[in-house]
Amino acid sequence: MKKSNKILLTLSLGIFGFLATSQVILHYKYVNKKATPYGKFEAFFYNEYKPVGIHHVMIEDIARIQLLQADSEKLLIEKSDLQYASYKTSGDTLIIKGYNPAEHGLNYRPNYSPQDIKLFMPAGDDVYAINSTVSLRGAGVSAKASSWHVKLYNSGFYTRLDNYTDSVDRYFDTVFVDAASKSGVFLYRNDKFKNINARLDSSLINDDKAKIDSIHILTDSNSTVIVNGNNIFKLNTSVIKK
Repeated sequence: MKKSNKILLTLSLGIFGFLATSQVILHYKYVNKKATPYGKFEAFFYNEYKPVGIHHVMIEDIARIQLLQADSEKLLIEKSDLQYASYKTSGDTLIIKGYNPAEHGLNYRPNYSPQDIKLFMPAGDDVYAINSTVSLRGAGVSAKASSWHVKLYNSGFYTRLDNYTDSVDRYFDTVFVDAASKSGVFLYRNDKFKNINARLDSSLINDDKAKIDSIHILTDSNSTVIVNGNNIFKLNTSVIKK
């Protein structure tokens, strides 16, 4: 065997051994409950806030926020030396806003807040997103599926985003979504919906072969509706006349 091949083989075996050892150590920690609890992990990377009396959520100029169902509101904002995102309450409305320099227009996305944000909230709260990207995570079991109300303006709405695009089935009851001004609604193939009720104004919806019992879409001539498979036969759509 050539010397270079021996070196490569030795290096490969070393890397494999390191990865295998790491897996064994992690498994031991989880079995013996010595792994870092997720709450401590969150406390290390995120600042936690608990607004009360909230029934409406407004999200503006936020590059990425994940919505997760919970009994009460809990807001997590990734820790950063530069605070790009902030929040405040106004009556029963929670306002989450990202920094966007005045010299740039609302479409200048690179200046949206780069901080990762998670909002745990009851499904009954209304969500209004402006110039933002919102990810909504469904329930892990059908018995806990909930209905959601989302309004979008120049925003993206995803049921799976980035590392959350796994193969685990997630469940929704009815999702009401009002999308305007070049907004996009993007479902995922492992999502299961009782109903999708959408209104599109110069916007787009793509079902990505999600399993949907019924689809009702009110759309204008400047919008795009993409449905696949059996969802075509469940689609009930009408065109807005302007």
